[in-house]
Amino acid sequence: MHVMRSVLYTSALLSTAMAAVSLPAQAQTRPQTPVEFEGPIQSIEEDGSDVKLKVNGIVVTIPNGLITGGGSDGVHTPTARLTSVADVVSTTPFAGRPGTYGFVGGTAIVVGISGDGGVTATDVFMEPAENVILGAVTANSPGDFRVEGVKVYLLAPSSAKPSYPPGIPFDPRLPGLPMKNELGFAIDPAKVQVYADAALEGYFGKDVDGKDAFYAFSIDSVSDVEDPNPTVSILRAQCRVRSTTQVEWEIRGGVYPWVQGATIGVYPPSTAFNGGRAYATNFAVPQDTVDPKAGAFRYTAKPNATGGCPSSVVVKFNGAPDAVANVEVR
Repeated sequence: MHVMRSVLYTSALLSTAMAAVSLPAQAQTRPQTPVEFEGPIQSIEEDGSDVKLKVNGIVVTIPNGLITGGGSDGVHTPTARLTSVADVVSTTPFAGRPGTYGFVGGTAIVVGISGDGGVTATDVFMEPAENVILGAVTANSPGDFRVEGVKVYLLAPSSAKPSYPPGIPFDPRLPGLPMKNELGFAIDPAKVQVYADAALEGYFGKDVDGKDAFYAFSIDSVSDVEDPNPTVSILRAQCRVRSTTQVEWEIRGGVYPWVQGATIGVYPPSTAFNGGRAYATNFAVPQDTVDPKAGAFRYTAKPNATGGCPSSVVVKFNGAPDAVANVEVR
């Protein structure tokens, strides 16, 4: 009995399918769909004035305007925005990666729109690799900087400033950032002590002798602040709207140099928020436990404020240049 029901049901399905096949074809327009994916870069090449990128087997068009135009969206690496097609498609190997072809083999994150014409990017992030080291500095002398025994190069930040140690040419696709301490202040790499903590972001490769080397675009370690003038940093800024008249802040950062009685002020970026009035003034900054010459602050408060949470926030300290940071709105 069950077998007969199965046969009848299958027959009905086949009849329905055949009837559907005999119907005239209906033209369908594919709706545009937001897409986002991350994966290995298989190829990247010019396509007229645009760029064709292949990631995870998906071919993506990067419009010329996205590369050469303004705005926050574009083609980015961890430390640069690429504004020329030549830099995006360059096959020049990154330092320490002989035999490779630019970004091919690296990783891309693509945000875009999919439709009848395929995928068109609205924002692209690319890097040759994503490697991290957390450890201790085991050597620091002229020409030799090592973390956990591995030779390290901090990539050159510009054509006017060399890598550390020197010897790695400046690459505008992935410039290095200044070496910083845990408060975000630039430090002198040559003064970092052996066995100091270090956090590196970059990629693994080989040196000119074919030996293991790590090419860092970012290094955080411990040393004296390079600039003796007053400075202030924002490491993290979060804001949450509690009501139409109240927000909740958490802002972390540092000041240098620290003195007893050091304070900061917290301000909106414009008069559109809180009428331009300060969220806080004379907020006390305690001495940093790692670097006694600096101060570390964590501002938390629920001030009465209008305009909701701004997209950026300003911190002022003792005549130093203002610190401005994007706000994570929760």
